[in-house]
Amino acid sequence: MGRIGRASLAVVAACVAALTTSAFPALAGGTWLEFDADVVSPGTTLRGSATVHPGTQGTVDDGPFDVYLRPELDGDDPPRVDPAGERVGPVAQLRVGEPAGPFVDVEVEFVVPDVAPGGWYVDVCNADCATGLGDLVGGRITVIAPAVAAADTLPETGPHAALLGVGVGLLGVGALMLRTGVSRGGP
Repeated sequence: MGRIGRASLAVVAACVAALTTSAFPALAGGTWLEFDADVVSPGTTLRGSATVHPGTQGTVDDGPFDVYLRPELDGDDPPRVDPAGERVGPVAQLRVGEPAGPFVDVEVEFVVPDVAPGGWYVDVCNADCATGLGDLVGGRITVIAPAVAAADTLPETGPHAALLGVGVGLLGVGALMLRTGVSRGGP
């Protein structure tokens, strides 16, 4: 494969994908709620916020807006409004700030209900789910079982922390190899 090895290329592709999907959610066709955690267990208090552009797809006056959870299906894209779909809730009501020019800040806080582990969309719509709020798509979280959440908590010191340090170091070496053009086959 030339001067750049497949492993180095895979590292770069993974980094680019992580940056573009987390740093620029509006590129996905709307504004997404940003949560203080993406992986949660039932009973977790979750907080999210976004800056929304209200418009013809739903204005502040169309509210109040309820927040629901909806299970993610394979290949499923979150529709703007899903009045007939399976959903849990409402789990909260969206707090809508005062408009500042063409934008408005929104916030939500709720306790994750006892739902099945897996991917869940956080849907936002008005009382009869006839419309959403502007370009707000909603959000996405992954719910895990409480036992899994406890098992995944690693101490900040000890062998687990050392392994994390090794992993970060290897990622740095891979980036350096890519930058300098070093591959297994040599120059």
